[in-house]
Amino acid sequence: MKEIIPTNVHSLKLPQPKAAISVSSAPSGFDGITIYFDGSCTPNPGAMRYGIIATDGSQVILEIKGDVGEDGHNGIAEALGLRRAFEVAAAIKATPALSAKPLRIVGDGQNAINAINNVWTFRAEPERTIIEEAKTLRQALEPGYASKLASGSPLDLPVEKIPDAENLAHDAAAD
Repeated sequence: MKEIIPTNVHSLKLPQPKAAISVSSAPSGFDGITIYFDGSCTPNPGAMRYGIIATDGSQVILEIKGDVGEDGHNGIAEALGLRRAFEVAAAIKATPALSAKPLRIVGDGQNAINAINNVWTFRAEPERTIIEEAKTLRQALEPGYASKLASGSPLDLPVEKIPDAENLAHDAAAD
């Protein structure tokens, strides 16, 4: 898979926060950074792209629009978007002003979310490899990941399904 945007975590530079915007889908009671991801193809199958938007309360702190540079289908694009969301999470955790804030990743790609949460496994390539890469990134960000997973304890970096209409990254992936 060739991606136009580099996947090296250290190449991600978080910009200064943009002006405050209305983020109506910010979760109530969550005082942290939400990373929205989405993937799309036009047509499906067709040219793959993904979008990432990270918010801190009502401020967008990062937006990425990625063209993959290859044809594929929505499932691959969603998995790439999710992997990229974990790369963004690593960059946020490496940013001193943001590193102490709790994170969560949300999207509308049920298959990718089920796979990262070990509900089921992709059998087909390249989705299986992409999700395994995302799991490796997650483990690096989540101290005690394996024991938490085995015991059913809550994870510090949840990945949750949200309705398509609430996914702020939807338009970024569709452009």
